[in-house]
Amino acid sequence: MHPKARYNLRLAQKKGIKFIDSGSMSGMTDGFWDLLQKTAKRDKFYLHPQKYYGLLAQMPEIKIFGIYYEDELITTAMVSFWGDTAVYLHGASDYEHRALMAPYLLHWEIIRQAKASGLHYYDFGGVAPKDELNHFLAGVSRFKSGWGGEYREYAGSWDYVLDKKWYWIYKMARKFL
Repeated sequence: MHPKARYNLRLAQKKGIKFIDSGSMSGMTDGFWDLLQKTAKRDKFYLHPQKYYGLLAQMPEIKIFGIYYEDELITTAMVSFWGDTAVYLHGASDYEHRALMAPYLLHWEIIRQAKASGLHYYDFGGVAPKDELNHFLAGVSRFKSGWGGEYREYAGSWDYVLDKKWYWIYKMARKFL
C-alpha cells in the first residue's frame, strides 16, 4: 500500500464509523441506490436502471457493503465473490463526509472478509489508462492504485452497430437522459 493510503485507512479507523454488510442490514439496497444516485449526479455519470442493481443484489455471489456514520450510509460498494476473486462492481460515497476517509475502511473490511472466505484476489475494476492525468477516472484511479497491486489492461468493450440510424438515435437519447 502507498503510505498515504495507509494513513487514510488509520484515520478512518479512528473516526467512529461503522462497517456493515448486506447480510446484517435489511434495506441496504435502498440506501445503496440512493447514494449511487447522489454520486452519479455529483460526478456526472450514467446509471443502470434501479431494477438492474436490485437483480444483481439478489444473486448469491453478490454482496453490498456500507459504512455508516451517525446512522447515515456514507459510502457503499457492491462486490462479486466468485472463484478466488472478489470484484468491486459498483460503489458510491457521500461527498459531505469525505474527510472521514470512509472508502478506505470500506475496502479494507471487504478485503478482510474476502481473505477470511478463502479468496486470493481483490479486483478494484476499471481505472484510467496509464499516464492519462486528465482522464475522468484519474481521481478514482489514484485511490485504487494506492492499495498496491498491479495494473492490468484488458480488451474492453465496444458497441456492435447493426443499424446506424437507430444507433445514432440511441446515442442522442443517452446524451439527454
